[in-house]
Amino acid sequence: VNKVKPEGPKYNNFGFLKMHNGILYTCGGGYNVISDLNYPGCIQLLNNGKWSIYQDNIENKTGIPYKNVGCLEIDPKDDGHVFAGAINGLYEFNNGLFTNHYTYDNSPLAPTFSNNKNYVFINGLKYDENGDLWIFNSMNNEQNILKYSSEKKWQSLYQKDLKGLAMLSTPTIDSRGLMWFVNENWQKPSFYAYQKDNNTLTCFVAPFINQDGTQIDDIFYIYCIVEDKSHNMWIGTDQGPFMLTTDQMDASLPVYTQVKVPRNDGTNYADYLLSGVCISCMYVDNNNRKWFGTTANGLYVIDSDNITTLAHFTKDNSKLLSDNISSLAFNESTGEMYIGTDRGLCSYTSHFADNSEGMTKENVWAYPNPVRPGYTGPITITGIKNGATVKIVTSSGSLVNEGSAENGQYKWYGLDRNGQRVASGVYMVEIATSEGDKGMVCKIAIVN
Repeated sequence: VNKVKPEGPKYNNFGFLKMHNGILYTCGGGYNVISDLNYPGCIQLLNNGKWSIYQDNIENKTGIPYKNVGCLEIDPKDDGHVFAGAINGLYEFNNGLFTNHYTYDNSPLAPTFSNNKNYVFINGLKYDENGDLWIFNSMNNEQNILKYSSEKKWQSLYQKDLKGLAMLSTPTIDSRGLMWFVNENWQKPSFYAYQKDNNTLTCFVAPFINQDGTQIDDIFYIYCIVEDKSHNMWIGTDQGPFMLTTDQMDASLPVYTQVKVPRNDGTNYADYLLSGVCISCMYVDNNNRKWFGTTANGLYVIDSDNITTLAHFTKDNSKLLSDNISSLAFNESTGEMYIGTDRGLCSYTSHFADNSEGMTKENVWAYPNPVRPGYTGPITITGIKNGATVKIVTSSGSLVNEGSAENGQYKWYGLDRNGQRVASGVYMVEIATSEGDKGMVCKIAIVN
């Protein structure tokens, strides 16, 4: 982890980072409903080691404080055309120069308090594939989702389920064309899938029940959401990450996956991935590794199998400036991860090799194992390549179950091919991949 040169940026606040065409775009943030840090408004760019800053003497032109800029978006048709959302409205820039400020009296945007331009709160922006800008206007009862088209026309797409929510943020458009975002506030920790083509909203709210039938308790904040390369959605909360798999997205009562990490201590027990760790930001790289920024535990890098910790950086074991991380942005072409903290910006150039160990007895696990009498839930085999063929056979080689791995795992319910409970005994897990890798990778003991 390297410190970015301190003489570079004018401001040392990096609440939001975005990588675009090899250029790092940053803005300061500074507002989270509970506290107003009054950070000066700023948009700063890092390009080939050189910093530049967008015009920031904006209050002189508008008469409205320019502060707490929490998000930005770059026009996909014009890199010089940038919008930024702040506590006091929407700002438009062309080639680094301020051109327009949108607030309640010159746009459909709604204020938090009647006739107060200082509180027209926008903490989420997203351009779509058509060049239309989607705007999330929080902390009011009149507006929430708006569209500003490439033809410069406004459209309100109000959703009653979002009325009054305080922190609509981190919008992302997934591979299905759905726009996902979170409500980053303790009063209603929740996340949403918005179908922009027909203006329909799917709400994901408490209770959050995991694959073990256990409620994920004490979630006060949902900070972020991101899609992985298997098209699952990862949700970052103050109680750790959990996953909404593709088969649960349309369920009336979805089951969320908390990834289980085997302890590898001879007990056959497993723990939920980063359980209780407050996840403030996330990034999934092209190798499907998950980067988790936290509010107090530094930065974790988890391999594509979702269970192997490749790195855990803290201020004590690296040059990370702080264990409180607010933003991440990754340059896929160079392998450099930029890390925004409450003490400034730093970066880490990754040298992680692709997982070449393959599926071995050392990195494939089954749990629970042994399977005790009365257990009828899934027996999960994890650490498997997606698409691999999985066979469950008896000690004599008779096939009892067969299928394909998804999301790095395979689930067997202890049944044979006729749907009957298998007899007590030890069963072998054999795996074969399209690359020709095959063999027995683990054993499962079943006690009836």
